[in-house]
Amino acid sequence: MAKIIMQGPKGHQWRDINVCNSVGKGGFNARADVMVVQALMHYALPRLPYFHSTAFPMPNGNADEQFVRNIVKFQRYLRKNNRRVSVDGRIDPAKGMQAGRRKNLYWTIQQLNSLASDKWILLNNMNVEDQDGFIDELRRLYPQVDAILAGTAVGSLSLALA
Repeated sequence: MAKIIMQGPKGHQWRDINVCNSVGKGGFNARADVMVVQALMHYALPRLPYFHSTAFPMPNGNADEQFVRNIVKFQRYLRKNNRRVSVDGRIDPAKGMQAGRRKNLYWTIQQLNSLASDKWILLNNMNVEDQDGFIDELRRLYPQVDAILAGTAVGSLSLALA
């Protein structure tokens, strides 16, 4: 299940959303992880001219062909803008700040968080110190994401066994 993690060096940390398992082409595609990536894409990408003709469905947790195409398009956008990521149609969990030391690659999920943060800062006239406010906004806009990040499955009764 997707979760909020702390990123960056001590004293200058921020919150990001990370997936627990790979999503997209060849990924594990856990419903909660897919839903969080869909929400990040739905929130952050339509405002960019490169994505004006791209359909970003509401987060539903389905890792269909459109979802994989959107990941590939996002990765190509990043490459076009000199952000080094693998263009493979898959988003892996971030482990550290870089995806590969030799290749100097970055995690696609981190780049998606970064664009969501940029949108939040620009729309709300916030300072960089408030860069992780987008997480609270995602939770407000998408109740299903709020349930995932709160650690409660959507539709769960949260019953304990006696």
